[in-house]
Amino acid sequence: MRVLPAGWPDQDAPDSVLPSAYMVVPGGSWPPARDGLPAGVSRVVSWQVSRDLTGGTLPGQVRGATGMSIGSGQVVIAQPEAVHASMLPWRRDPQFTVPDGEFMAEVVVSHDGPHGWTALSLGRFVAQVRSGSRSGATITIDLLEQTTQLRAPLKLTPHIDATGGSRTIEAAGVVEQLARRVGLHACPPASAAALAAMPLVGSLTQERGGVQSRGAGSLWAPAGWQAWPDGQVGPARSTALDGWLGASSWIFQEWFVTLDVDGLPAVWSTAAGLRIRLQDTAGNATDFYLSAAHFGASSATAWTPGASKVHPDRLELHVVRSSATTVTCSVRSGPDAPWSATASATVSSGFPRSAADNFTQLEVKAGTTPVAVRGIQVTTAADPAVWAEPTAHIEPSGVTLQALLLDSVTDAWGTIREVAAATMSSVWLTETGVLMFRRLIDTDLLTPKRVLQVANRLTDLPWTSDPADIADRVSITATPPVIRTDASGSILVWEATDPVVVPAKGSIDIPVEHVGMTVSVYAPWQRSVTGLESSGSRWMALDSSLTVVTSGITIFTIGDATNGCTLRIVNDNALAVSMVNSAAAPYLVLRAEVSATAGEQIEVAAGVGEAVARSPLQVDMGAWGDPVTAARALTWLSSQASRARWTVTGVERPADFREQLGDVLILADEETDLRVKALITGIEWTGSAVGIKQRDSYAVLGVTNADIARAFSGLTNAQLISTITANAAGTTNAAAIRWLDERSI
Repeated sequence: MRVLPAGWPDQDAPDSVLPSAYMVVPGGSWPPARDGLPAGVSRVVSWQVSRDLTGGTLPGQVRGATGMSIGSGQVVIAQPEAVHASMLPWRRDPQFTVPDGEFMAEVVVSHDGPHGWTALSLGRFVAQVRSGSRSGATITIDLLEQTTQLRAPLKLTPHIDATGGSRTIEAAGVVEQLARRVGLHACPPASAAALAAMPLVGSLTQERGGVQSRGAGSLWAPAGWQAWPDGQVGPARSTALDGWLGASSWIFQEWFVTLDVDGLPAVWSTAAGLRIRLQDTAGNATDFYLSAAHFGASSATAWTPGASKVHPDRLELHVVRSSATTVTCSVRSGPDAPWSATASATVSSGFPRSAADNFTQLEVKAGTTPVAVRGIQVTTAADPAVWAEPTAHIEPSGVTLQALLLDSVTDAWGTIREVAAATMSSVWLTETGVLMFRRLIDTDLLTPKRVLQVANRLTDLPWTSDPADIADRVSITATPPVIRTDASGSILVWEATDPVVVPAKGSIDIPVEHVGMTVSVYAPWQRSVTGLESSGSRWMALDSSLTVVTSGITIFTIGDATNGCTLRIVNDNALAVSMVNSAAAPYLVLRAEVSATAGEQIEVAAGVGEAVARSPLQVDMGAWGDPVTAARALTWLSSQASRARWTVTGVERPADFREQLGDVLILADEETDLRVKALITGIEWTGSAVGIKQRDSYAVLGVTNADIARAFSGLTNAQLISTITANAAGTTNAAAIRWLDERSI
C-alpha cells in the first residue's frame, strides 16, 4: 500500500477532494508553456492508466504465463484556442511541433500543481502522439510503461557451487543481479567512495571490491536464503556468520561501514549480536560489538536503532584511527540520526603504526545470537547515497541453484520474466518505477493491508469462475544440471583439436569456449608419477612429453574461470615448443575439480494418467528447477487447479491512490457473509472534468496457518482447541474449519 504525500485528503472520506492530473515531459520543450505552467507540462483533459497482473498461476488464471505487468494508458491534452497556435506535426516552430517519435512522459496527480508537495506519480511512460486535427480541440497521446533500461543486451555470468552446497544462488538473486546491471537496486548501489559493496540479495556476487572466505560456515557461504522482515531475500540468520572483506590496497585512516542486520538481540553483551573486526597483516585485531540496544568495545554505549524509515535494519559505523594503536567507533541508524558516543579499542603491539600501513581485512562476525547481514558497504567518506530508497524489491523465489547455466545473450527483462515463469512468481513495475518480484505461492501468506467494506466502497461485486482452470492432471518438468566433482581436478572440460606451437621467447593466446552448457571451476592438477614432470601443469595431458622444457613454460588463464576463458602460454626457451604428445597429436587439455552440464529432463505429476487426461496442465521450470523444488511447486499448483476459484473483475469504486498492484486486503460484506483475503490483480484509473473513477480486479486467496497464528497469537494450543469447540456451530470438522477461517481474517 502506497503512503500518500502530506496534504492529501482522507481517501476513505465519502466526498474526498479529487486531484488534478498533469502530463510532465522531463526536460521537454513540448507542450509549450501556457496557463501558468512551464514548457513540458500540460494539464490533462482526460486520462486513463491501468496495470494488470496476468497468469503465473494466479488464482483464477492458473493456465496463464508468468505474472507480469506493463502499465499502459492514454492522455488527452487541450489544443490552444487560436488556430495559429495549434500544435501540429508540420509546424516549423519547435514549440508547436508535435513530436513524430517516442518521448518520455510522466502522469502526475496533485492538489497543488505538478511539482508541488502533494504531487503523486502514476507512472513513467514511453509516450507517442496518436491523433489530433488542425481545428480540433484536443490531442490524444498513447502511453506504455518505460522498460527500455530492462531491455539492454546482457550476458549473465554462469555460476557453480564448488563447496558442496554452501555457496548456492537463490533464483531471486539472478533477478537482483540483472536489475543491478540496469540501475535498479534492492540495496543502495555502490557509493562513489566505496572500497567494497556486497548486496547479498540472494547471491554472493559483489558489486565492488574483493571478498575473502573463511571456511564453509562463513558469511560468504550462508546456510541458506530466506525472507527478511522487509520481505526481501537475504542470508538466513546464523551463529556461524563469519566473513572478511579486504584488499592490500586499502589504506585505513577513516572508514564508514554500512550494513543491514537481521536478528540483533534485545540485550547487549559482548558474546551476542554482531562483531565488526579490523585486522592488520600481522593478525592483530580490534573488535566492536553491536546489539539492538547498545554498542561498544570495552563498554556499552547507548544508541537508537531504526531511525531510518526506508532502511529500518540499516546501521552505519564511523571507524577512525585516532592514533597509532587506537581505533574509535560510533554508530547511527539513519542519515539524519545523531552519532552515538564513541567506543575505543587499543592494540598494544603489532598494530599498523603509520598512515601508510594497511588494514587488510574487515570481518563481520556473529556472536551467540543468530544474525544475518545484507547490503554491506565500506566507504572512505560519509555518503547519503548509502541510504537511498530501493528501486527494486526482490522476494525469495523458493528455488536454490547449485549451478547456473546461462551463456546466451538476452536482456534483463526477458531473463527476469523467465525466472518468474519457472518459479511461479510475478514481476511488475510500480508507479514510481520500482521493480517488484514476488513468488505467487507466498501471496496467501501476506498480511492484509486493510479491510474494504463492499457495501460502502464498491458499486457492486461482480464475480466470475472459469471451469477451464480445473485440471485433471498437473505435471511439472525441469532440467537440473548434472554436477561432477573430482578432488584431484582431473575432470576433462576441454582439449585442443590442433597442435599448439608456442614461438621461442614468445607467447600465444588460445580462446577456450566450453562445449555446450558447461560451467567449471579449474584447479591445479599434479601427476602421481615422480620426476621433473610431476609438477606438470593442470593444462597438460597425463602423459605429456614436455618434460625437458617444463621449467620454461608458463600457462595461465585470462578472464572468468567459471566461464569461457583464454589460455595464455608463455615460452621462455630459445626454441619453439609444440604442445603435442610423442605421436605428434594435439595434447593440451583443460581440467577441473567441479563441472556442471545440462542434464536430462525430469517430470513430477499428480492426477490421472497422461493417456486419459482430458484437461492437463503442464509447467516447465527448465534449468530453474530440481526434483525437490518441482515437487513443492506441484503441491501448490495442484491445489490451485483442483477447483475453479472465483475472481472479481472490473469492480467500480471511489478512487483510492493508496492502492497498488500486488496489495492484499480483506473484502467484507456482513449482509452476504463475505469476509475473504483478496489480491489486487488489476487497477485502472480514468479521469476527466466529471471526476475520477477506479476499477479494481481481485483474486481471492485462501486462509493460511499464518492468518490463524495472527488471529489467535495469545492462545495456547489447548485454549485454541477449547475456543473452537465452544464456538463452532456444531462439532464437525467442516464447521470448525469454517469458523476458524472466518475469524482468522
